[in-house]
Amino acid sequence: MFIVILAKDQLFLSDNAIAYVAAIFAATNFLSSYYFGRASDYYGRSIFLYIGLISCSLAFLLQIVIWDFWSYLVIRVLTGICMGIFPAALIAYVHESKRKLGAFSSFGAMGWFIGMIVSGIIAQYLFLRSVFIFSSLLFIIAFAISLRLPPIGHKAIKVPLFPKKIIKENFAVYSSVLTRHSGAHMMWVFWPLYLQTLGANLLWIGIIQATNAITQVIVMFFILDRIESKKSIFFGLFLSGMTFLSFTLAQDYIQLLPSQVFLGMSWSLMYVGAIKYINERSEERGTATGILTSIISISSLIGSMLAVLFIAIFGEYRWIILCAAILAFVGFGLYTTLSKTKN
Repeated sequence: MFIVILAKDQLFLSDNAIAYVAAIFAATNFLSSYYFGRASDYYGRSIFLYIGLISCSLAFLLQIVIWDFWSYLVIRVLTGICMGIFPAALIAYVHESKRKLGAFSSFGAMGWFIGMIVSGIIAQYLFLRSVFIFSSLLFIIAFAISLRLPPIGHKAIKVPLFPKKIIKENFAVYSSVLTRHSGAHMMWVFWPLYLQTLGANLLWIGIIQATNAITQVIVMFFILDRIESKKSIFFGLFLSGMTFLSFTLAQDYIQLLPSQVFLGMSWSLMYVGAIKYINERSEERGTATGILTSIISISSLIGSMLAVLFIAIFGEYRWIILCAAILAFVGFGLYTTLSKTKN
């Protein structure tokens, strides 16, 4: 959240430069997520969980020494690689341990909520770069906890370099998530800066983001394990479009708080529905989940490139958000059409 503000306020980078780095970060995270998700199907889940968490702790800590564009670029590339190592392995581990994916996802959202609140306080009342020390410490704690996870039996699964079967059976989900999230990431590139134009300080930026996160905790933990995956994706995509559209109507940052509640609901419905859908249908869960994580990353790349284009055309963040809403509705239409075609 605060890396963009660091780039803008302390490195004095242009909107285009920020978007370019976001695109390259997304590209490295895309490749890493796919490679390590596929590798976890063959070598097992635990090793990639350990390596991913400890490497993230180092990569996030390095962000405190960013001093110019090139150090910003290199360290964000390193962070993108490290961030792609463990998520697919962790999700596959949860499913194979017979745990509920909705409840599991709610703990991730709870961590995000705590992180947003605490980092907002740290950034506002200490100094901005100290949030990276805090995030690094949390990764170290997560690594220590991961060492105590019980082992699960694993059968090595060989997956082709281009898993056509997996992509085909999950194409309705992959394509709709790609479209919706490309619009979302186009918006997120400049989101903290948009909040600042509406009058939000660093603490309020954290509170606004935390509202989204705590909504996810409630929806994921108490509701989503009871909803069939297809319906969850359907409503998540439609609500995403309506929520993005509501962002364009805000006249000050306080008015965004109700929209953040709907954002938390829409993301929870779509994301948990998607990981349930692909884990229910694919034996190669690490690869299938890695592809989903890669789709989210590549949508960040596409979204960042679109952000560069639209900021040059429109010159205003509100128009970019409107384009994001349109893409969310396109994703909804894709899912509705493709899922019916498959049936």
